[in-house]
Amino acid sequence: MEKIPLEPPIQRPESRHHLPNIPDFRDVGVTVNAWANRKKFLKDELGIRTILDLRRGSERSKAEAEAQALAQSQSSRETFDISSKITGIHYKKVNLIGRQTKKYLLQHISWTNWLRFSILYYILQDHMATKRIITRKLWENNGLNGFLINILDHGKPQVIKALRALTEPAKGTPILIHCAHGKDRTGLLITIILLVMNIPLDAISHDYCYSEQRLYEQHEINDKYTEDSGLKQGFVEELDTYIRRVYGGIDGYLSSGGFTAAEIRHLRNCLAA
Repeated sequence: MEKIPLEPPIQRPESRHHLPNIPDFRDVGVTVNAWANRKKFLKDELGIRTILDLRRGSERSKAEAEAQALAQSQSSRETFDISSKITGIHYKKVNLIGRQTKKYLLQHISWTNWLRFSILYYILQDHMATKRIITRKLWENNGLNGFLINILDHGKPQVIKALRALTEPAKGTPILIHCAHGKDRTGLLITIILLVMNIPLDAISHDYCYSEQRLYEQHEINDKYTEDSGLKQGFVEELDTYIRRVYGGIDGYLSSGGFTAAEIRHLRNCLAA
């Protein structure tokens, strides 16, 4: 039987679920900046109860500094980074690229790039520059698909921590999940969640590809490097095949990281519609 292609959601610029400067704000996938007068919108109209931040500390610091600079230059308009505290919302921070993942990734760059990394990271303390070095070289070698699978394998403690954050506290949903662009790390975690929820692969793939489409409309991230190194078609299917081959399925993957069967059932109950 021929598959009927899924149509992208109808765009409604005036929709109550539209946030200026957040083109990918919907059920999954967000960017990190919004106007301060939207705090009430997030909490009261959308009903957000938990915000899960997957960024590194350096990314959060950079975003906060940029938001403060923008606020000072535009005195008539308030800005805030999405990590700004909103009363009544629970905040969770999980750096999805943990120590073991970094250690593994650093083993796969050349000695010249390792030297550049050491100088920038330990001497100049330019963490954003070191991140760009590692990311570019790894994406050149493995592509974004391989990079995310490396996180899947070597960042299990962080993945498990993020999943546990989704079930604490009780009644902590709806949940807003974001990283720097709301695409790669967020997309990986959302894909894992949807696999846990037994969502059909074509629906998961459609959602991720829709994120890609929406975010590439932003000039800031629409550069040749990102285009050349971005997610390849079929990533969701590739990820699912890999998980089944290596771990026997998504439940096996989670169990290998210490996420118990009871926790899996609890997660499904918490996120089920």
